[in-house]
Amino acid sequence: MFIEQKILRYSNNEQKYQLEIEQLHKDLRDMETRYKSQLTAQENQIIQQCQQELDEAVLEKNVEIANQNKKIMELQTEIATLNQYLEESQEEARGLQIQLHQVTVFSQHIQIITEDLLPGFSSVRSPEFKLPADQVQNQLNQLQKIVKAFKQTFKESKSEFAREIAELKSSAQLKLTEFYQLQAENTSLKASLNEMTTNYKNVYAQAQKLKQISEEQLQILETTQTQCKNQRDQIKKQEQNINHQNKIVLELEQQINEQAELRRKYEDKIYKTTEENTKLYKRVEQMQQSILKLGIYPQDEKVDQQFINELMQSGTQAEEETVRNKIK
Repeated sequence: MFIEQKILRYSNNEQKYQLEIEQLHKDLRDMETRYKSQLTAQENQIIQQCQQELDEAVLEKNVEIANQNKKIMELQTEIATLNQYLEESQEEARGLQIQLHQVTVFSQHIQIITEDLLPGFSSVRSPEFKLPADQVQNQLNQLQKIVKAFKQTFKESKSEFAREIAELKSSAQLKLTEFYQLQAENTSLKASLNEMTTNYKNVYAQAQKLKQISEEQLQILETTQTQCKNQRDQIKKQEQNINHQNKIVLELEQQINEQAELRRKYEDKIYKTTEENTKLYKRVEQMQQSILKLGIYPQDEKVDQQFINELMQSGTQAEEETVRNKIK
């Protein structure tokens, strides 16, 4: 009777331990499924968010490049217009220099040019250009924060899983110890203990498998980081392209400023020439009045045409007196 009770007791304990081992297996499978699901969801979320932010950054840079190209075309058109104005100004300046000796005719022409040409010139303003604000770095910082947060979550999940595995191992070890104690009382429990040991090895193998899955997920994360780095390198190349275009725009603006300065010099030269010819025209009129006061008229045969020409070309009182002496 006592032996039957001992055997019944050992059988009940064996069934109890078997149920606990099966529960441990179930808990491990549930943990594995839950952990895989969490890793997959986090990975998909991070990849989707990274791709979305990178697409937005690339789209923004493409818009900036299109705006820069449009700005360059406008500047080139403006430079062509300025070159045309400059050529017209140079041609008119050469015409003014050729006609300097014909004072009266030139005065009439210069008045027409002054009325028609000078008011037609509109002041050229250098187009304002603003370097694009660099927002790509902020977006990359956000991506780094997301990756850092994912690493932290992964680390915490891994630590929690390791703790649970350690607890399971500790619990299994306690059960094995209790089994060994029971084996000292009855050798019939040796087979059950061996089976429990085998089950423990299976649990350990599953834990190793789960660890391998975690490493594979980490490898996927590293691949995702590499893809993000490639996207950042692509954005950096686009920034270099924009900087090159900005340099071209600055050179075009400098050319515009130089053309505008050259045009201003020609305008000043035309204006000064106009003033000089106006003064010269007035002096000629004064000299003509002086000749009339001397009683010399154009129809007087005593007046030599050469002296009249010298008088018209003269700009000083001394030369005027010399002409008077020659006439006397």
